[in-house]
Amino acid sequence: MGVALIVVGKASLRRSVRETLGHTQNPVRCFASPSAALRRLRSHNPTAAVIDAQAACPPLLNALQESNAAVFVLHDSESSPIPSGLPDGSVNVWSDQQQRLADRVAAALDAANLATGDARETVERRLLGLRDKQRDLQAELEAKSRFLANVSHELRTPLTSIREFASLTLDEIAGPVTDDQRDFQRTIISNVDHLSAIIQDLLLMSEAEQDGLHLALGPLEMNRTIQRALDQTPWKSANQADISVTVPQDLPLALGDDTRIVQVLTNLLSNALKFTPAEGHIRISAQASNSEIRVSVEDTGRGIAKHDLFRIFDRFYQVADPDGPSRKGTGLGLNIVKSIVEAHGGAVGVTSEAGKGSTFWFTLPIFSLGAWLQSSDASGSASRAPIVVTVRMQTTARGRRPQREDLERTAELLKRALRKDDRLVTVPAAECVYVLAQGRRSQGLSLRDRLAQVIRDCTDDSLREFGFEITLEDPDGHAGQRPRAAA
Repeated sequence: MGVALIVVGKASLRRSVRETLGHTQNPVRCFASPSAALRRLRSHNPTAAVIDAQAACPPLLNALQESNAAVFVLHDSESSPIPSGLPDGSVNVWSDQQQRLADRVAAALDAANLATGDARETVERRLLGLRDKQRDLQAELEAKSRFLANVSHELRTPLTSIREFASLTLDEIAGPVTDDQRDFQRTIISNVDHLSAIIQDLLLMSEAEQDGLHLALGPLEMNRTIQRALDQTPWKSANQADISVTVPQDLPLALGDDTRIVQVLTNLLSNALKFTPAEGHIRISAQASNSEIRVSVEDTGRGIAKHDLFRIFDRFYQVADPDGPSRKGTGLGLNIVKSIVEAHGGAVGVTSEAGKGSTFWFTLPIFSLGAWLQSSDASGSASRAPIVVTVRMQTTARGRRPQREDLERTAELLKRALRKDDRLVTVPAAECVYVLAQGRRSQGLSLRDRLAQVIRDCTDDSLREFGFEITLEDPDGHAGQRPRAAA
């Protein structure tokens, strides 16, 4: 069994350390001076030693190094100088971290105790028992996750009914309502929406655990995505901070799932509003860098303490709130942000200083046809293969090349032939409009023909003077070998 050696001159601190190490169930030997410890060192053969920084003299340190003892140097404060000549692997610990010190010393003692065969057998038996418990715990967690997902699904239907009937009452469909009744109905709707958001978070967490997040990737205009998030976040009230948006006009498209990224932004906005006073400010910004777009949500709120930053994205983790429990939530919001962004292949992070606000940021890849086709191929569904139709505008007989406004008018025209989930991307540099869809090859040919017909039926003289070439792209990259349609 290992021995813990304590060499601390101050009697009260020595007693405190000894009591802290009492739970290790290993022998503890205490000395008030290094000379007394040196005289008894050989007979005790310590496994771990806790030494007062003032008692860390070279003879004692050399003797401990020869005995291969784990050395922990105890300091009164962080300003205390670090002794020179410490053995390799020594650990500096401050007096206000005694519980942490006890855990480290106990770990060193337990490691030394494994030297005996009996201890190894005991550990092996415990490991087998822990393995069985872990298997049982995993099965229990999976059952709880399924139960949570099922209950969340079942709650959505009655909540929808409650909200619908409250809205009908508010609209006086069943008769006139008083001002008080109107306030009551608005409170009902507000709380139903809040509960629905919690259920949505639980369902997303369950989906991420069981099968991974399913993303419908496509081109994102961050200005529109941010505006959707603002529309879904109630913030224009007297007791809420002001919000501004800074997004360059020439910001490239991002590759992402619009619904999921709106959820990321609403979670970050709600979090910023929760901890920013009414006189504060929140700024949403986006900028392109290399092959990614970085989106930031910066606030002038109370900030986050340094020791909380490394756990802020952990599931269920909540920063201690000095204002009481009124601001508590589920502890899922930031973890869901991290899960969604990482599923997109992006990164997420935070910089903050207590009392000076926080900046949460995340990155998304810049949209390109190649990246979008690759992400669509990864779905592995033959019935939902990527479809890309290129509508390229050609120079007029008078030599006029198509401009951005010409492409935008063409995109508006093409919308008549699209389904709800189809997407349009205008690329002025290539003088073309991309139509993005998913489906079978035959559906792609049908889409190409519909687009050609819409262009042939166009009555806008300013567009009719352009020539159009419509190409169904080959997912394998051989677009030139595929049929084209002219309009």
